Amino acid sequence: MRQVPKKLNYLIVGRGRLARHLGFYFTTKGISHTFWDRSQSQSELKKSINGCDAILLAISDSSLSEFLQMHADLLQTPKWVVHFSGAMVLEGAWGAHPLMSFGEGLYPESVYETIPFVVEEDASQFHKIFPELSNPVFAISPERRALYHALCVVSGNFTTLVWETIFERAESQLDLPRSIFFPYMKQVVANVQEFGGKALTGPLVRGDRSTVASNLNALKGDRLADLYSLMMTFFEERNSSQKRASALKIRGNL
Repeated sequence: MRQVPKKLNYLIVGRGRLARHLGFYFTTKGISHTFWDRSQSQSELKKSINGCDAILLAISDSSLSEFLQMHADLLQTPKWVVHFSGAMVLEGAWGAHPLMSFGEGLYPESVYETIPFVVEEDASQFHKIFPELSNPVFAISPERRALYHALCVVSGNFTTLVWETIFERAESQLDLPRSIFFPYMKQVVANVQEFGGKALTGPLVRGDRSTVASNLNALKGDRLADLYSLMMTFFEERNSSQKRASALKIRGNL
């Protein structure tokens, strides 16, 4: 018989996007939780801590160390203290980073259920702290968290900057609505998910240097030209590296 998970009470510290999304997810699951933020008193914080099983620090990375230091006396309890930073390793709190972009709007329950959590070393700890959640969990060692978070920033934040810049240029310079790019953007992501590096198309793959030169000329004076050139170099170096690795593998199999 399937064991019914114990119902725990959670205190969510913070009122930002992550706190709001986390609270909404808990609400859809019928999970008991309360909020505390800096607009409330220390006595309210103490009361909330006394009434919970786990303290969830849904606050910015820059605020985490300060919070833990300022409230060290309140946190000296057998309760779990969890932070959600992807990069930081903190004494006195356990890290469980949700690998997701949290926007202004809330998501359907089905989206929250698929969010992977990348935790510090012991994946089984996640389901002890969150027995009512079935999210996928992956563990990495503390010394690898900085690299993990760097990859998150490059893949999510940087691509967002690029797409938003493209949308702005399309609207201001071509009188095209940003929505014209949405089907293309979705298909690019779908192709990468399915085919990986083989999803790459265009003049880079074809080695079409005349088109590349035309692109760069059209972007002259725009910082996108610098990004284009940088990515061309990155592509060529990556391509050369892959060819060398493939050649060595073939030689090794001879």
